[in-house]
Amino acid sequence: MRLNDLLITSFEYENKEYNINLAFDLVLDIFDVLKDDELRDHEKAEICLELLLAEPPEENLIELWNYIHENFIEIKAKQAIQYDLKGNPMPLMEEEDSDPVIDIAQDAEYIYASFMQAYKINLFAEQGKMHWHEFKALL
Repeated sequence: MRLNDLLITSFEYENKEYNINLAFDLVLDIFDVLKDDELRDHEKAEICLELLLAEPPEENLIELWNYIHENFIEIKAKQAIQYDLKGNPMPLMEEEDSDPVIDIAQDAEYIYASFMQAYKINLFAEQGKMHWHEFKALL
């Protein structure tokens, strides 16, 4: 997220423009879909694209879904390069597979209360409005 960029409402993929709704509540619905073990990968991709896109495509669903997921939903911070005392780059640290600090589903009541207390934002009133990137930044 850059403060001098507009929030994402459309993007181009393989020479086609797509309108995308990245409202935080839709993204949270997507996390529920991704956790559903009864769905196959292509079914998950199809459902997620139907939730996010005004006009989902009929082909290349998994590739398009992977592009959206990697670029707009799960944006990972790049690890900063550290240097030793001689100015040589240090080896990059591997990410640990530790337990997440927060579970959005399990901690929903606390997240809601925190947004109300800190920002006076009612997350229920913001459904369909607040962009995922805004939500993540405030969270």
